[in-house]
Amino acid sequence: MDFIKLRFVDLIDILFFVLFSYLIIRLFRGTRAGFMLFGIFFFITLIAISFLLDLTGTKMFFSGLKKIGLVAFIIIFQPEIRKFLTNIGRLPLVKILEEGEKIENMINILVKSAFSLRDRGYGAIIVIQGKMGLDDYTDKALFLDAQVSEPLFIAIFNPASPIHDGACVVKGDRVKYVRCILPLSDSHQIDASLGTRHRASIGITEISDSFVIVVSEEKREVSFAYQGKLIRKVTKDTLRRNLELFFKGRI
Repeated sequence: MDFIKLRFVDLIDILFFVLFSYLIIRLFRGTRAGFMLFGIFFFITLIAISFLLDLTGTKMFFSGLKKIGLVAFIIIFQPEIRKFLTNIGRLPLVKILEEGEKIENMINILVKSAFSLRDRGYGAIIVIQGKMGLDDYTDKALFLDAQVSEPLFIAIFNPASPIHDGACVVKGDRVKYVRCILPLSDSHQIDASLGTRHRASIGITEISDSFVIVVSEEKREVSFAYQGKLIRKVTKDTLRRNLELFFKGRI
């Protein structure tokens, strides 16, 4: 007698079947639909028996019902199916994938916006809040709470805009505050040629875990500050790479 050989694919198949069965049981447990589902399983058992015993009349009867069975199932269990699909969307793996896509989109917007501001000759300070709050520096700022986008950053830092002075604070994927006044760094190691915009960018990163993108209107360059250090004249790739590390908590 030969032993049954299990392939790796078979193990995955069994795992998926068990997981799907578990989700179905959780979905229908304690509901009226649970009793209906039991009736359907009983009905399927009768169909299987009729085919095993080759009951011609019964097989013909069930074959006719087969055409409308799927439609009837969807209609009867419509609320439960909707709930099941919603629960699938809440699984940790799905959330992780969605979060990763959201961060990637954020990084693309920030990089594109920074270099669009540079090309237009607009000065800017974009503070990306970390885990530490910035309430001490947003109390007197203007609350905005708008979805991040390139047009929004350009509108904020347009010199003709009444809110272009100061910094904007980004939390999550929202621009929360504009016209923020940041503390200036008093470090003696900062290049004397740098102005208040860069000193403010360094200053806020000395006392918080924020990541700051700073655009110089005079020098037409993009820099970033983190943990009290300023990295000047960065390229798009350098800014993108460091933003990825920041969002992943690796710098």
